[in-house]
Order: sequence, then structure tokens, then C-alpha cells
Amino acid sequence: MFKSNKGAVNLTILIVSIVVGVLILGTVAGIIIWKVLGEEDSGRRSRDRNDNGLKDCGVSDIFLNPTHMDMFNADFEQDDVFVCMGKNIKNNCRDSISVVKADDFDITFKVSGTSKSDCEIRLEIYDDDDNKTYYVECPLPGLISLPDISSDYKKFEDKFSQGPGNYAAGLFLMTFDVADRDWDIGREILGCTGNFD
Repeated sequence: MFKSNKGAVNLTILIVSIVVGVLILGTVAGIIIWKVLGEEDSGRRSRDRNDNGLKDCGVSDIFLNPTHMDMFNADFEQDDVFVCMGKNIKNNCRDSISVVKADDFDITFKVSGTSKSDCEIRLEIYDDDDNKTYYVECPLPGLISLPDISSDYKKFEDKFSQGPGNYAAGLFLMTFDVADRDWDIGREILGCTGNFD
């Protein structure tokens, strides 16, 4: 009887050793998999960000297409860059950047802030002749209220409810328009800053 007890003890030790071994191997394998997947995800996240930590939404050439020259009737939901920017604006103003190509120049489109109430829309144009960057930066709440301030901007308001691409395009076009022709409204009423004047 003593021998069979010793055999049972040995069998129990063997089973416990196997279970502990499987647990250790499972834990090591889990750590390795977690580390590898974490590095892949980190690499993917870093590729989505530029050197300044901004989400890089890419380059849009939508304005180079003759069918999109009528900006108010263009469907910006078909443009991945504007959709990306719109999603980032709606996602508590996630810092992001893109480049919008135009015939004579490229426009850098930036979004920065910490929430929808603390959000800035910035457009930059580099002038090779002057070797200078011109910019305008307007607060998002001011831009959204602009159609109520001036009826000239009612046409932009429709874009705001047509998806993230059109939302971003409406803000982009409105900011550009403020810098181009209504700088007094932009600076004095909306709180825009810039060096377009």
C-alpha cells in the first residue's frame, strides 16, 4: 500500500510539473506575441504621424480635377484626405495635417487643439518668390458660427452636415475665404490670426 501511495505522489508531481510547464510556456509565448504585435502597432502608429506628432492625412489633389472646380458642389466624401481631416476634427480636434494641391500652390491644412471648443483650423501657403509662409488660423467655434454672422457664408453651412469629408472641406473653404476676402471679420469677430494682410 505504501508503494501505491508513492506512485500516486509521483503521478501528482508529474501532473503538477506538466501543468506548471504549460503555464510557463503559455506565459512566455503570450509575452512574445504581445511584444511583437505591440511593436507592429507602434510602427503603424508612428507611420501615421509626422515628425511633429501630427496625424498625417496625406495629399489631396481634388482641386486639380476639373470636375471639382465648383467647390460647393464637389463631394469631398470621395476624398480620403478630407475625410481623414474631418474625422480628426470631430474626434475632439485630434492634431492632424494634410496638403491640398492647387494649380499655383500647395496649401497646408492643419488642425490642432484639445477639444471641439479648443480647436484651431490653420492654412499655410509658402510663397517661393517672397521665401515666406503665409498663414491664417481660426478657432473652430468662430468658423462654425460664421454663417450666422454673415449671410455670405450660408453656402458653407450645408457642408457641415454632409459627412466628415464635406465637414472638413467646409471649414477649409471658409478659412480660406476669410483670409482671402473678409480678413476684418476673421480677425475682429472670429479671433483669427495670420499674416495675410
